[in-house]
Amino acid sequence: MSRLFIMICGVLIFNLSAQMNADEMAVVRAILDSAGMKGVTVESVAKIDSSGRIVSLDISHRDNEVGNQGLKTLPPSIGKLTELTTLSAGNHDIAGLPQEMTQLTRLKKLELQNNQLSEVPAWLGSMTSLTQLDLRYNKLTTLPPEFFKLSNLQWLQLWGNQFTTLPEAISKLTSLRELYLMRNQLTDLPKSIMKMKSLKYFDFQDNKLCNLPSDLAAWIKKWDDQWKAKQQCF
Repeated sequence: MSRLFIMICGVLIFNLSAQMNADEMAVVRAILDSAGMKGVTVESVAKIDSSGRIVSLDISHRDNEVGNQGLKTLPPSIGKLTELTTLSAGNHDIAGLPQEMTQLTRLKKLELQNNQLSEVPAWLGSMTSLTQLDLRYNKLTTLPPEFFKLSNLQWLQLWGNQFTTLPEAISKLTSLRELYLMRNQLTDLPKSIMKMKSLKYFDFQDNKLCNLPSDLAAWIKKWDDQWKAKQQCF
């Protein structure tokens, strides 16, 4: 009797896992279809854990996808993928993000490069599990105060946006090790950046950092003694 009970429980657990898997796969299938990625299989973009939950999702645009019109936004249903640790959604036309993403409490890596984001939503600051954030080549000009609550963020990619300066609050990102700022419109830097002791890599070429105060100029020279020649100082 006990053996039969164990077998029945095993079947029930298997069916529950399969159903959970099917629900999450349906979410991904809907996202792919809405982007015109009908020829892309869910299995090719999603990785699952031993219980069948999706932990990694790469829905970035691929050049060989014929008829792919891309995404304008991520749907609220993305919040149902609560075990996600990695989400890649680059090379679309995403201009907005749903607040349901705050349900992705395990998310560590978020890639949104080459989209149409003109602002970072304040609620992103509540996603404190993030360690890597890629916002390259969007239309960003500033970061909200709440953003600097990302105390575990180690890698921040801001290449190719439209920043002219950064908030003094940047120093609150106390875990940040790599900061990429190339190809913006920076004319100044916050003095607090000099206090970022965890920073190991700092990228700032192709900006307009031409008339920095002497203390900032001395600090940036430690990263690259030819720094001014790599600015757009015309």
